[in-house]
Amino acid sequence: MQSILMRTKLAFARPCLVALALLTIGCGCSIFKGKKPLSMVTASQLNWLEITYLPGAEQPPVQFSLMGSGFVRIRRGNSPLVANDFTQDVTNIQWGDIQTDQINVQPADLHLIFQSLVDRGLMREPDKAFVASASRGVPTAHINGTLNYEHVKRVAVEPELIGFIRDLLKLFDERQPAADARP
Repeated sequence: MQSILMRTKLAFARPCLVALALLTIGCGCSIFKGKKPLSMVTASQLNWLEITYLPGAEQPPVQFSLMGSGFVRIRRGNSPLVANDFTQDVTNIQWGDIQTDQINVQPADLHLIFQSLVDRGLMREPDKAFVASASRGVPTAHINGTLNYEHVKRVAVEPELIGFIRDLLKLFDERQPAADARP
């Protein structure tokens, strides 16, 4: 009687173990296929990007931080602080050449900006041949941040993405009050 029960349990357990093994192998294989790039950005105050735009030769860098809550900070100038908050170049003659502006926009507007950046290739792997062919003096953007809990860290030289970043800076400049109107 006991051996019949044992055979019945084994007869039932074997197909379950085989199914479990196949399921595990199938799931494991999907891990190696690579992650699907982010295509839709969800509205979240946890989304943020920090973009350091290097317009090219003889032009100072511009860094802007975009927070999902609607906060935008723009820093310009020749100070090493523009491109690096933690710079140790404190003796630089241009240390004080920095201007910081802060803007508050609607979080929904910032969500549209994040989505537009993703639509223009922010999350895609850059074309290595194109990046290698880009010479010094070509506008670039160093982008770091988090969108939909995915870390973003890349250097962009693609014309469509760089053009959008340049247009975005112009848009934020237009939102600023004139320098003489500031208190």
